[in-house]
Amino acid sequence: MHKVLSIILIAALSITPAYAQKKRYLPVNEVEQTLAQGLRTYILSDYKGAMRNFEAVINGTPAGNDASADAAMRSAHCRALFGMGLVWNFLDNPDRKKAAEYYRLAADQGGRTDEAAWALLALARLKHVVGINEEPDFPAIRAAYQNVIDAFPVHPAAEEAIIYQQETYLVSWKKDDAIIAEKALVNYVKNYPDPHHLRLAYTCLGFVYKMLDNPQKRMEVSLAHLKLIEGDVVNPINKDLSPAIWQIADIAEWGLGDFVTARNYYNRLIREYPLDMRVFAAKIALKRMDEMEGKKR
Repeated sequence: MHKVLSIILIAALSITPAYAQKKRYLPVNEVEQTLAQGLRTYILSDYKGAMRNFEAVINGTPAGNDASADAAMRSAHCRALFGMGLVWNFLDNPDRKKAAEYYRLAADQGGRTDEAAWALLALARLKHVVGINEEPDFPAIRAAYQNVIDAFPVHPAAEEAIIYQQETYLVSWKKDDAIIAEKALVNYVKNYPDPHHLRLAYTCLGFVYKMLDNPQKRMEVSLAHLKLIEGDVVNPINKDLSPAIWQIADIAEWGLGDFVTARNYYNRLIREYPLDMRVFAAKIALKRMDEMEGKKR
């Protein structure tokens, strides 16, 4: 009798419906809570706690490229993959190889989602940010940024990729590289829809025109940069305008010989930032220009 029951039980187990063996997923609200907890613990540098939370979401959600699954659950899966990449990238003893594996999974499974865009950018940054005494592979780095730009032409991640990519040309201080960066940056400033990184673009263009020894263009982008940050009253970084004011005065005096503009901005620096360390140099500059003009009379 026992043998018969055993045979029946084994037979029953062997024909268990497929749905009984299906992977059990976490409820949507629990997924979001676990993701949020993972991010909080990551920010607090509790990397082990962050890993536990992100792994729970990865194991409790369908793959990001599972077309039959709920879109919100697939997105959560990709965000958790990206979170694991962050942890391995920035923990005390980082493992960049593992970070790249998780970023790649997030990018491959994410399709056209935000998670995929940021994962592609993270992969490019892994190539760009190298250790001490390591020589960056600039062609590979530029290609990685181009992957982001090509895959997500209008996206905040692509905007960052554009800026970072041009920075790779500026480190050489070669005019040919500066010309390449100029073309991309001018195109970004003039043609990119609703750009978010104009301040950085103008800063890079300032370096470009310094490399190309073009003070007139450098003055134009410096004035545009100042106008931009003057209008951005929310960003705390833009509260101190003294570096931009000084730069314009310096270019006007030494690059263009435009003493009228130079005086205006040196005086503005003295008036608006009386405790700035450059005030003394500004006063000397005003005196120097007076003496030079006096000799011409």
